[in-house]
Amino acid sequence: MTVVGILGFALGVNRTIKHRKEESTLLQILSFFAGLVMLALPIVILLRIKQEGIYTGYSLALMIVLSLSLTARPLKRIPLAYIAVIAVGVGLFWMALKFKETQLGKEIAMETFAIIILVILAFVFAMSFFVEKSVDALLAILGWGPVITLLSASAVIHGVLIGAGLTNKSGIFQWSGFGP
Repeated sequence: MTVVGILGFALGVNRTIKHRKEESTLLQILSFFAGLVMLALPIVILLRIKQEGIYTGYSLALMIVLSLSLTARPLKRIPLAYIAVIAVGVGLFWMALKFKETQLGKEIAMETFAIIILVILAFVFAMSFFVEKSVDALLAILGWGPVITLLSASAVIHGVLIGAGLTNKSGIFQWSGFGP
C-alpha cells in the first residue's frame, strides 16, 4: 500500500499542478495498473487470508477508495450503460432459449419473448444510464488531483505506521483516534 500510495501521491501532485494535456502519461499508466492491482487485493485478502487480526476493514476500505481514485479517469470513459444492456440482453436471450424448451415456453410465441426482452432492456438501459451518470460524478471527484494526493498520502502514512510497528494493524486510523 505504501508503494502504490507514493505513486498515487506523485499522480495527484502532477494532476494538481499541471493542465490535463501536460500530465505525465507514464505516471497515468502506472497509476492505472497499480490501481487495478490495489482494487483486486481486498478481494484476494478476503478470499485467501482467513487469519483473524492480519487486516482490518479500515485498511481494506482505504485500499478500495485509493484504487478507485487511481483508476477514476479511465473507468469514467467506459460506457457502463451499454455494457450492462449487452450483459443483461445476452442473459435474457439465453434464459428465453432455455424457457422455450419447457412445456409452458412452447405455448408462448417467440414474439412475446422478444417484446418482453425489449421492455426489460429499455428499463435496464434507462436505469444504468442514470447510475452511470452518478458513478461518473463520483469518479470525477475521486480522480481530482487534490483528492488523489490526500488519499495517497493517507495510504503512505498508513503503510509506514504499520510497517514500522508504530501502530497495530489499524495504522493511520488508530494513530488518528478513529480505529481500535
